[in-house]
Amino acid sequence: MEDNQIIFFKYSSVYDRNWQIWKNAYKRNLPYEVDENFSPYEYVLYYNKKWSEFESKIITFLENTLSLSWNFKRLPCYIVRQGVAFSDPLTVPIKENDDDFFALLIHELIHHILTQNSCVKNANKKLHKEYQGHSLITINHIIVNAVMKKVYFEFFDNNMLEKDIEKAQNHQDYKKAWEIINSKGEDSIISSFISNYT
Repeated sequence: MEDNQIIFFKYSSVYDRNWQIWKNAYKRNLPYEVDENFSPYEYVLYYNKKWSEFESKIITFLENTLSLSWNFKRLPCYIVRQGVAFSDPLTVPIKENDDDFFALLIHELIHHILTQNSCVKNANKKLHKEYQGHSLITINHIIVNAVMKKVYFEFFDNNMLEKDIEKAQNHQDYKKAWEIINSKGEDSIISSFISNYT
């Protein structure tokens, strides 16, 4: 891990153990699970090294895209064998390949930066009013996935975007969010959202 790294990965056996119980409460398909004999600290070292190679570009890109700033100097990201990703506490389950893992991390970081900036409150209110009648999941993911679409174009290949949209077809709320983004355009959605900051 680099000394100036902002997001750093860590493992908590207590947290991971609890996730093995909590995951049963989620009605989601969680297909990938690391063997229980895995070495968590090898993953910690590996993800810290890989992330350090492009972290500053991602952090700056999200700040510039959303016209927001991070309000922390360092932020731990917990890795778990299997579970659902969270923005707070920042949690990402181990994935079969690096692109899936880091794309999921960035998705959660977008949630994180949006919730830690109070100026976003009015923009969220306007977004909820504009899309009233849609589910909370759909509304919340209109702005998150609009930013994520730009991330895919900037840092990944088109296959990652297509993979995300395809996966969303199995979940009506996420599917609807992508339909709105592809209809209205990610740039239009983001600029409208930013214009409602207070």
